[in-house]
Amino acid sequence: MLKILLVQSDQFVSSKMTALLKNNNFECQSIPSVDKAISIIKDGSFFDLIIVDANLPSLPGTELIKFVKQKQKFQTIPIIVTSSSFKSNDIVKYIELGACEIISIPFDDKTLITKIDKALKSGRKTVLIVDDDKDILDILKFTLELEGYKVFTEETAESGMEIINENIIHAVVSDILLPGMTGIDFMTLIKKEYNRIPVILITGHGGKFTPEKAIACGADGYFQKPFKNMELLRNLKKVLIHYGHVVEKTPQAPS
Repeated sequence: MLKILLVQSDQFVSSKMTALLKNNNFECQSIPSVDKAISIIKDGSFFDLIIVDANLPSLPGTELIKFVKQKQKFQTIPIIVTSSSFKSNDIVKYIELGACEIISIPFDDKTLITKIDKALKSGRKTVLIVDDDKDILDILKFTLELEGYKVFTEETAESGMEIINENIIHAVVSDILLPGMTGIDFMTLIKKEYNRIPVILITGHGGKFTPEKAIACGADGYFQKPFKNMELLRNLKKVLIHYGHVVEKTPQAPS
């Protein structure tokens, strides 16, 4: 279930949004201030989306946007800004700071859900790692989370498939030799059921599986253990761009 942080000081608006989000199968945590929101995020809570009022007492919503977008670990979290009175120059400011959507209060239920769906598609990407070596799982999870990814870890292909069936997954990194279903068979099943999910294979047995064989079977990448984490990260970003899950930034022409 996707988790949304709702930062609204107006109790009526907060209650209405919370009820709507829960009715649409989102997990929602509602708090009234920016300083509390920053404290929750610093304490390690992860969110798939943040909805923040621009005109909060004490600290304005812009301070939360600045905090999130200046931290590499959080900067891919999409942010929607709400307000009862938007000025055109304010909207430009919110977008420049990193907000991806603007919602006027009072809001239309259908418009809010549509913009949430759009924001989630543009935001933080989710990666599933499957390996029966707990050390590999821990290292890759830590590395990917530092880069802003949301990470699921499982030790078998069967439990990994349950994660895919129940969550939005943008990419899979899987060992080839797994207990039960092999990584090759797991990848084949993923490609059959979810052909928009790229799969990167890893293995500690390079003699049995060559890069050519892995790619021929449908893998979007192949790494033999021990591998360099940055090389895997570059391959992951490349395949996410290829599948359209990440938009490649166009370099700015010199002025």
